[in-house]
Amino acid sequence: MRNSAVHQARQLLLKIQSGVLATHSKALPGYPFGSVTPFCLDIDGSLLLFISDIAQHSRNLAMDPKCSVTVFEQSLETDQNTQGRVTVLGDASKLAEGEDQAAFARYASQFPEALGYRQAHDFAVWRLVPKRIRFIGGFGKIFWLEVAEWQAATGAWDQEGEAGMIRHMHQDHQDAISNMGRYFFGKEGGGELLAIHPEGCLLRLSGEERARLLAFDPPAMDPMAVRKALVALAHKSRAAA
Repeated sequence: MRNSAVHQARQLLLKIQSGVLATHSKALPGYPFGSVTPFCLDIDGSLLLFISDIAQHSRNLAMDPKCSVTVFEQSLETDQNTQGRVTVLGDASKLAEGEDQAAFARYASQFPEALGYRQAHDFAVWRLVPKRIRFIGGFGKIFWLEVAEWQAATGAWDQEGEAGMIRHMHQDHQDAISNMGRYFFGKEGGGELLAIHPEGCLLRLSGEERARLLAFDPPAMDPMAVRKALVALAHKSRAAA
């Protein structure tokens, strides 16, 4: 059950991609300061933020790196208390310019507007390394998740391996990507694969800015399992084409 909770929490982060960043206020010591920011989940389970040096939350983090990011599913039709939410608590550090290329490339692939921010403003990549995770999947599904559990849910591939899987899909299976976009999301025109995690892959479909999560069930923990998951999704979408 705990292993399932870890993957559900990670899947929620991949699906929503923005949340409330809580930092320690520099202006009002002792008080929390909440702000909204996009983020992306890195391959190692840390969170990547791209924030301006002049923003209040950046100033707060420079004073005290302890922070959290909270995301939650919204519902206009049912009790909000029954919806999933996750809070990642940890320490954030600013990546030095020249050492942030891979992290920025991952972030910008999911948020392409970051390319303009990097040129025009004093934005920088910050990495939030989890210390503990609070996940609530609804009534009775409440967990404190430990770092060891979070790290154990990381896929058995590195960035080069991920890039190879993505390249293979783009070169040999564009038709499958188009079919999956049509079947699972009702979108025509194809798309591009942006990232692969055990919980699913992120797709940007034609004409859309935000990435969508195409979930794997069960989680795919190694490249062979990813291949099997993508083949199953491709077969399902092709049968309905």
